[in-house]
Amino acid sequence: MVDYAPILIFLIVAAAFPAVTLVIAWGLRPSSFNEVKVEAYECGVPASGEARARYSVRFYVIAVLFVVFDLVYNPPVTRFLSEARARGARVLGGIEMFVAQAEAQFRLFTAQDPPAGVMRETLLQAIRADRPPSRPRRRSPARRPAPKRRR
Repeated sequence: MVDYAPILIFLIVAAAFPAVTLVIAWGLRPSSFNEVKVEAYECGVPASGEARARYSVRFYVIAVLFVVFDLVYNPPVTRFLSEARARGARVLGGIEMFVAQAEAQFRLFTAQDPPAGVMRETLLQAIRADRPPSRPRRRSPARRPAPKRRR
């Protein structure tokens, strides 16, 4: 039994520490009820309506339509998107998401509609500039048998 004493002490401490911590936290917490504490809160934006409101069936129908989103914008068509499109899913690539986000930010910060097509064209130019110039493929030399080694 003496050999197992360190293990027993470790297990007691490991079990007691969280229990003691929770009891201390429960004792120190403020116990006043506050309406704001139970209000739904999403990503730093106060809720605009009832948090437990019923959703229309159309939100569930969208999930059944198999819409595939990809946030990667370079390359414009990823393997994920091409396989999803081949299986009949509707796809929305990273370029569309990036452009929609840029246009929304432009509207938010300038209170004006963005110029049509400018965000998309700017992104496509940046992607083209980032890509290394295409080089013609080198033809591999004809396979020759390896020279025989001399002993």
